[in-house]
Amino acid sequence: PSDRTVSVRRFESTDPSTTGFPSVTTDNCGDTSVAFSDDVFETDDCPSAAGVELIITRTWTINDACGNTASCEQIINQQCEEVPTVSTWGLIALVLLLLTGLAIKFGQYRRVPTDV
Repeated sequence: PSDRTVSVRRFESTDPSTTGFPSVTTDNCGDTSVAFSDDVFETDDCPSAAGVELIITRTWTINDACGNTASCEQIINQQCEEVPTVSTWGLIALVLLLLTGLAIKFGQYRRVPTDV
């Protein structure tokens, strides 16, 4: 299978059902078996809230009934992404905008006549 990148934050799995299986061709030696093993390398590039970044080297091995063996490697990068943050000032500005909008809207319904 081709190399893949999955996201920690989107909870994407590193399971073969997500990352793919190798293409297996048949020969004259009967049934084939497919197995894999993972060599996992953990990096420390992620902020603590974003999860763990992994580099997985998945080795696929295919055997047939005659004892023939073939193997291939797949690299799976499990990337972390920074968790979005909201600054205090950004939150204050948002609240002020919302309150200003509400004040203007309510002000439209309480007009005082000017031709007294």
